[in-house]
Amino acid sequence: EIRCGRLRGEMGNATGKLEPLGPMMAPVNVESLMGKWYVISCIPTFLERNVENAVEEYEATLRDEHTGAVKELSVLYTYNPIGSTAQKKLRQDGKVQAQVNSFNSFWKVRPLIFGLRLPLWLPYIILDVADDASHLVVGYPDRSYLWVMARTPTMSADAYGQIEHRCVSEWKYDISKIQKIKHTSSA
Repeated sequence: EIRCGRLRGEMGNATGKLEPLGPMMAPVNVESLMGKWYVISCIPTFLERNVENAVEEYEATLRDEHTGAVKELSVLYTYNPIGSTAQKKLRQDGKVQAQVNSFNSFWKVRPLIFGLRLPLWLPYIILDVADDASHLVVGYPDRSYLWVMARTPTMSADAYGQIEHRCVSEWKYDISKIQKIKHTSSA
């Protein structure tokens, strides 16, 4: 079974760089991904550095009128700056890009900053989803970002180790950039 593919035409390998990372090439049940996800580890964006209690929550906002499939979603990212009890929020719009990838594993997101929608959509590629939707791994084509998420604030060392191994061996992420996210019981 092929689980990860490459998107063509984005960047050649002539310079010795890795080919762009592509989404998994197996069907994704988008409906099963709705709800709360605890960020277990990530290669953070500038907004996600030095945080704890990071959670993403997905909610369907637009469905296909014929099939009921999720087409658009709202993403709410909540976190606490390390050492603070003040919860911060970042909202994003999301789109399932079924026309790009029929497996529903290629999404785009657009952050809302101070309530304003930025005029750009960022790729959000699903690399892996557990069969029981207990974990989710999301990447970025140039490997500058990564999110390992679970339905609970912790993940077994064995399960996390397997994902981390795939991040390095299969998806070619730099393990030194992956940061674990702390979740406290008060979150």
